Amino acid sequence: NGKCYSVWVHRQPSVWLGAFTTRTLCLAKRWKVPKDPRVLSNAIDCILGAQNDDGGFVETGKVYHKDMTGGTDISKKVPMTAFVLLSLVECNAAYDFNLETKISLAVGYLKTSWRDVLSGTSNFQLALTTYALCRAGVRSEAREGIAKLLERASKDSAGTFWQKASNDANSYDVPAGSLAIETTAYALLALTCMGERQKAT
Repeated sequence: NGKCYSVWVHRQPSVWLGAFTTRTLCLAKRWKVPKDPRVLSNAIDCILGAQNDDGGFVETGKVYHKDMTGGTDISKKVPMTAFVLLSLVECNAAYDFNLETKISLAVGYLKTSWRDVLSGTSNFQLALTTYALCRAGVRSEAREGIAKLLERASKDSAGTFWQKASNDANSYDVPAGSLAIETTAYALLALTCMGERQKAT
């Protein structure tokens, strides 16, 4: 429809791809990369059309190359919501799009699902959600997430990392090594966000 992002013109847009693209472009503002805010605002409006009444996000479109999504299981609401929340927070900080209400709704959904995230075995979902909540300013849950991540951390001569859990599966077969790298990256971002990066050494 001219506002949303899809892999090809005249194909159904993807919420995940829209969130990924807008977050990247909003991050680029830090390096003075020019971008028309109206284009980003329109894309965010498209993403927000996929937000449920409970604040969560679902993929309403199609991702043709699912390997792009990494560890984010786009068929599940919690990781999708955490992923989109990061985009909303980043773009709101960069361009002041007045997204506080929508961000608050997404945070509310993640908080209602938080106990399941903590008690689950998915290291990727825990790291992603912890980082998203920290970036949204939800320190109490993020602090709990950091503690749980540190409990689950693995160490070797190279340093600290987080392995792929048995249920860390996407809609395609993610290589264990690739998912461990992505999980470790989100865990490190979460630790840095909480001022605890030294604990990841």
